[in-house]
Amino acid sequence: MNYGFVIDNRLCIGCHACSTACKSENEVPLGVNRTWVKYVETGVFPDSSRHFQVTRCNHCANPPCVEICPVTAMFKRSDGIVDFDGDACIGCKACIQACPYDAIYIDPDTLTAAKCHYCAHRTEIGLEPACVVVCPEQAIISGDIDDPHSTIRQLIDNNQVKTRKPEIGTKPKLFYIEGSTVTLDPIASVQIPSTYMWSDVEAGNKHAGIDKNANKLTKASTADGPVKIGGKVAEHMVQVSYDVNHKKAWHWPVAAYLTTKASAAGTYLMLMCAMAMGVADIGDVVSRVMSLIVLVAMVATGVFLCVDLERPERFLRVIIRPQWRSWLSRGAWILVGFGGIVISILGINLAAWLEIKHVDELENMLLRPATLLAWGGASSIVAICVATYTAYLFRQAKGRELWQGKYLPLHMGVQAAIAGSAICIMLMNWVGGVGDMYSFCVTVLCGGIAISAVIVYSEHIVDKNRVTAVRMSNQAMVFGEYRIWFWVGGIFCGHVLPLTVLFGAGTGFGTIVAVGALFGLFCYEYVFILAGQTVPNS
Repeated sequence: MNYGFVIDNRLCIGCHACSTACKSENEVPLGVNRTWVKYVETGVFPDSSRHFQVTRCNHCANPPCVEICPVTAMFKRSDGIVDFDGDACIGCKACIQACPYDAIYIDPDTLTAAKCHYCAHRTEIGLEPACVVVCPEQAIISGDIDDPHSTIRQLIDNNQVKTRKPEIGTKPKLFYIEGSTVTLDPIASVQIPSTYMWSDVEAGNKHAGIDKNANKLTKASTADGPVKIGGKVAEHMVQVSYDVNHKKAWHWPVAAYLTTKASAAGTYLMLMCAMAMGVADIGDVVSRVMSLIVLVAMVATGVFLCVDLERPERFLRVIIRPQWRSWLSRGAWILVGFGGIVISILGINLAAWLEIKHVDELENMLLRPATLLAWGGASSIVAICVATYTAYLFRQAKGRELWQGKYLPLHMGVQAAIAGSAICIMLMNWVGGVGDMYSFCVTVLCGGIAISAVIVYSEHIVDKNRVTAVRMSNQAMVFGEYRIWFWVGGIFCGHVLPLTVLFGAGTGFGTIVAVGALFGLFCYEYVFILAGQTVPNS
């Protein structure tokens, strides 16, 4: 058994009966939808048309929401239905980022993820989904797509069908007969929510009229070139007249978590370098303070992660019932392991400071070259994993093209080096040490900023990416609504200011260097997170 859907656009009249039946059957709250009908209008009178598209979960054969879910709240059944377990969900919203079809939402009543589940409670007793039963034109067909004798299989075999975003590799099982490119591709047409049918007038519009952009004429285009309607290039108006809005799921807590995580990993790596260079020893003030900074940054990382959860009281489920394919679960265990290492080192530092018996012997053993290389090298690898694992989590977020960059793991590692070296420079200023370690940190900071600048320039500013969604995100990031955060925060504070202070003001301004670098890192992560979510998926 392998359930799927066919939407026959030859029959759909855009009546929304499927939407209302779904809400009634599944008690879907107001403001969110499991299925809805998108309207796109094309052409100029008298050659104008309205295209309908029934939109919902695609019940993918390779569902990215299942792979990214850290607690198996999203799961694929043996009959091909992608279902969810609200009682297990922690509200991390990773599945929303992974879905390239905007099919998942946070239920405002339960604060857990929900979506179309093929009316599994009906399917299990031999009934069809509510939307199929209620459709007056029989435009929605459900069934076993592996059964050659089923109606749905014959429709797929005997008609030219299309799916949404097949290039992503999710293998969607929602097929459209006579699917139009202007509806299937969410970025092929203009989307101005304030001009949708039945929409409220925007605040600040004094005359309660149509938005000034409502009649904007646009050429519909996709990554493959201009859209054609009736064999002609669609050079006239192509505009979405009704769709369901989707909020950005991740906000500043994620950017803050990335900043504190990079700070913790980078500072720890600087501590290991200091020990290897003989600048710091277990028990001295530098080692104690740096260990404490790492621990504080790790605690802050955990706090920001919990703040971002819709159900923070369930956060321990990531640890006690992990789904190991998810980099969110893997990352949680990496953070736990790293936290244990940091607490152990801080404990040894504290014991040495208090002159507890036999600690000197342990300290001497840990600082032997061979031993230091072994435990220091192993723990440094864990720190590097802490710095970079989120890049692989972002790659599991198939719905966000901007986050799929091939240099993202390298960039996150470099960001950790920048944060750690900047904090170390500040600490060196505080304790009055301006020696080899200070010079090393300055070298790391300058090299990190240089590499980061090259990556930012090539990935965002000089945008030669062939993926339209990435170009749109970069436009919002560099020249659009987030440009001030990007240029003033990410570029000036994070790149220009630290170098200017280091080489223009001397060695006594480490605090300014650290604050500038960390604030710049936060600003960059903030715009990177939000700009990646600006491109619509439906």
